[in-house]
Amino acid sequence: MKRISILALVALSSCMNWKDNHEMDSFGGKEELEGPPTPNEIRARVINDAVNWRKLREHLEEGKADCPAVKMGAEGAECAADGEELEFIAFPGDPPDKPNRVEETAYYCSKESVYYYRYVGGRDRRDVWLGPCKVTWNR
Repeated sequence: MKRISILALVALSSCMNWKDNHEMDSFGGKEELEGPPTPNEIRARVINDAVNWRKLREHLEEGKADCPAVKMGAEGAECAADGEELEFIAFPGDPPDKPNRVEETAYYCSKESVYYYRYVGGRDRRDVWLGPCKVTWNR
């Protein structure tokens, strides 16, 4: 019985070391974990924040027709304050041929870690902006 306990303990400790090494292999080294967020992390965090946490679709009546903080240009959107390019994030949504199609987008500023949400379409044919919404990174 004592031998089985010792073998189980050895197997468990090696499994724990494998888990630690596997996490580093999967998620990168310490530099990657402590570095700035990747574009996929930004997209996932913004969509999750807008849809699940803030539920911005339910607050469209609080929105405004324009967003003075976002300046639309030929190359894309930029911050009106400093001219920094904003990251464009398209939400998964309706197919292009659907009647009363809804398009949801966000424009993310990495310098201030905020995004501006835009809702276009629907039965009411709305074009509404909400934000700025602060994104926190718990790394």
